[in-house]
Amino acid sequence: VKFVKAVGEKNTHLKIEIQQETNDKVSGIAFGFGNYAQQIQSQNFEILYVIDENTWKDTTTLQLQIRDMKMVKP
Repeated sequence: VKFVKAVGEKNTHLKIEIQQETNDKVSGIAFGFGNYAQQIQSQNFEILYVIDENTWKDTTTLQLQIRDMKMVKP
């Protein structure tokens, strides 16, 4: 995990950036998972996602829309 932050009016959502072994980075959003922000910085996790378009300030990028997440033991 390169970056993680709880976002939204009540920090109920999770914004994440993952860096792959190839140094490519991918961003994602997980609605309703803001409470995971601390855990995923220090634990292994698995995600279920779909690829989605995100448009912000007239720029469209691909992002992961995380549908489910769970912590796993190494």
